[in-house]
Amino acid sequence: MITKQDFRRAAKARLDKRPHFADKRLNAALLGYIKRRRFYNILLYMPFGNEVDISPLIFTLRKRKYRIFIPYIQELSFKMIPLRMPLRKNAFGIYESNNSILSLIKVDAVIIPVLGIDKNFKRIGFGKGMYDRFIPSLKGKAHIIFVARSPNYISSVITQHYDVRGDCFFTPSALCVRKHNGSMVCDRKYNLWHISRRERVSYHQKGI
Repeated sequence: MITKQDFRRAAKARLDKRPHFADKRLNAALLGYIKRRRFYNILLYMPFGNEVDISPLIFTLRKRKYRIFIPYIQELSFKMIPLRMPLRKNAFGIYESNNSILSLIKVDAVIIPVLGIDKNFKRIGFGKGMYDRFIPSLKGKAHIIFVARSPNYISSVITQHYDVRGDCFFTPSALCVRKHNGSMVCDRKYNLWHISRRERVSYHQKGI
């Protein structure tokens, strides 16, 4: 049986080989989706490491007067604060705005970086669990948008009840949407990269 740890190893190895030029296409696709769905209050993330670089999207939304919020990390979770300049790097090397007091408001959408998803359309993240702790605190129901450079997927359930479930999954080569009945529909499902037991064994053999 494949575990989250196995999935992360395989997904991270694939990310190391993925070019970053596809981020531009993803930014355009996300902007179009936001406009079509008429989202206005949006919680985004400040890109770090192998996460999709959504800096152009943030710049465009801010210029067009959308209400943009970003995480402010506090111990094992984070709180939501307005995006304000200047930005500074925190202890993890991630850019943040200065801490501010904000009454929790309802956001229309949350854009979250992922390594991939499982059969239940739940997020396999980078292992910190911060979004799993934060999302339940949101006021009202927000539209959850997953983004990744690689369309990593597993056709079994490897997540737990507390893991965040998404509404859509944006990647450079496939867009998947979770329907109301829980089923998944993708525009190019054949492009999903299925992480399998064979892949897990090969990584163990390499001592990863």
